[in-house]
Amino acid sequence: MPFAAVSRVLRTVLAHAALVPAGVALAIAGPALAGPMSIDVESSLNPSTYGQKVTFTARLDGGGPTGSVTFKDGSKTLGTGTLSLLDATTSLGIMANHTCALTAAGGVECWGVNTYGQLGNGNMGVNATTPVPVVGLESGIVAISVGFYNSCALTGTGTVKCWGRNQFGQLADGTTNDSDEPVDIPGLPDDITAVSVGGSHICALTDGGAAWCWGSNNAGQVGNGTVVDVPVPVTVQGLSSGVATIAAGFGHTCAITETGAAKCWGSNGDGKLGDGTTTPRQTPVDVIGLPGPVSVISLQQNHTCAVTQAGAAWCWGYGGEGELGNGANGNSASPVPVSGLGAGVATIEVGWAHTCAATEAGAAFCWGYNNAGQLGDGNAPAQANTPQAVSGLSNVVTLAAGQYHTCAVTAAGAVMCWGDNANGKLGDGKNPTDSDTPVQIAGFGAGAALVPARAELKTRDVRGGKRPITVHYGGDSGNDPSVSPALTQVVRKGKSKTKAAVRPREPDTETHIRLRVRVKAVSPARGRPAGKLTVRDGSRKIGTFKVRRGRANVRLGTLDQGRHALKMLFRGNRDWKRSRVKKTVTVTANGSDTTRPSF
Repeated sequence: MPFAAVSRVLRTVLAHAALVPAGVALAIAGPALAGPMSIDVESSLNPSTYGQKVTFTARLDGGGPTGSVTFKDGSKTLGTGTLSLLDATTSLGIMANHTCALTAAGGVECWGVNTYGQLGNGNMGVNATTPVPVVGLESGIVAISVGFYNSCALTGTGTVKCWGRNQFGQLADGTTNDSDEPVDIPGLPDDITAVSVGGSHICALTDGGAAWCWGSNNAGQVGNGTVVDVPVPVTVQGLSSGVATIAAGFGHTCAITETGAAKCWGSNGDGKLGDGTTTPRQTPVDVIGLPGPVSVISLQQNHTCAVTQAGAAWCWGYGGEGELGNGANGNSASPVPVSGLGAGVATIEVGWAHTCAATEAGAAFCWGYNNAGQLGDGNAPAQANTPQAVSGLSNVVTLAAGQYHTCAVTAAGAVMCWGDNANGKLGDGKNPTDSDTPVQIAGFGAGAALVPARAELKTRDVRGGKRPITVHYGGDSGNDPSVSPALTQVVRKGKSKTKAAVRPREPDTETHIRLRVRVKAVSPARGRPAGKLTVRDGSRKIGTFKVRRGRANVRLGTLDQGRHALKMLFRGNRDWKRSRVKKTVTVTANGSDTTRPSF
């Protein structure tokens, strides 16, 4: 199942997710369904100082938006940024017999089996052969995860909502009553950034990287050191911080730390914890033998797979159906490399007895059990113990694998599924006809599924004060034109330093005196200050002069004989703070001896 980790803004997702080039097209076309676009803009430094470099990042939550965006300061154009697609793993979820997807508008729709209300549409016991909306989740959802009989969603405000079966306290409401509509999960911190649903337990992550789990714990999968069911969220022992990703399976759980270390706990049948043994673990243990830091981990019933930060795929656990992908049909209690996928892998997804992966180039491969065509290679029911290309599918940004079916989201925001179609699991309305090649999901053509994108602009060209920064998107075939809410960028005035030189250096009463004034920016401010310069001779005001591009040339004319205390005050415009300088000049009588002035 998908590991269901939300993009931990500009920290986890951007560090590990493969970016897909803008402008990619869908090989298997679906109807273009232009839809609303949610745009947010963030600043790397707020408040900032005038002239200081600021990076503005736009995130577009839509159906695979392509092209570029324009960043504006009020009506002034600051520049443009090219869109790159982000990881969409949290937009799709499968474990056994139902599937859910995030719409481009941030809503949730599900289809398939609904025995315990896992579709969330308020119609428990009635299966759906095409997607149905989840009650109350029409927008505002940033991630979903699907388990055996449960589904969960993460809101943009960091709260978790779940629905479906409640036999082991999965809904954490103090009862064992199932729910066919979403309910809030109590007892969690209010800064949840990821949720992952397993067979009968659920886990979540906080913004600080703390792991929490609850529900069935018969094999220690909750990770609290016991094998007693836990009907309320508890922290995983040893993982109170520093966790980047968490994934719940069918009786076991795994996590990736911020340093890229993989840890697993719970049931260890066939060695699926990857610690070299088959001993169950009630608290996290290290996965051994991986050739480097890990970026993605996925698990379901009897095996586990990961992708290293170098882009190599590795699997361990049960391999009797070829699901480890190493060319054999045997188990392994430690990771083995997947044949032919030693580099360039973006994500990997584990099904019941098959596995699929997507490459950074958008190609999809599957291997393992193929009784219903879940490998998508057009060769059902022949299983494969090495990766096989999914037929006719390209530009894949994420995959999800179920019991006997598989789905994918393309870069264009379309959802395709293949394999077993009993009870409408493929979502194409053709229950119970299986398909060993991808088919279009009803209502999820191009632009329909959530595939976020981002663009950046680095600039120093923002005026002082409170500036309204907006992002403008012109739309494409699958996404409507949209404008972001304004971000108030506070730009503080830059500090300045004023210097002056008197010419000539030894004037007399008949000499016309000039001042050369230079106003410079003081770090972190950058630029050439502008404003006005007031010049005084003692208490007498001589005049006010313009400062342009950090310079002012002032003609004072002649001065009386004697010492003159010249005072210069730079008053900057809205971008610059004031600064002062003093100069003393001695004016001698014409033709007499002179004394060098003091500077």
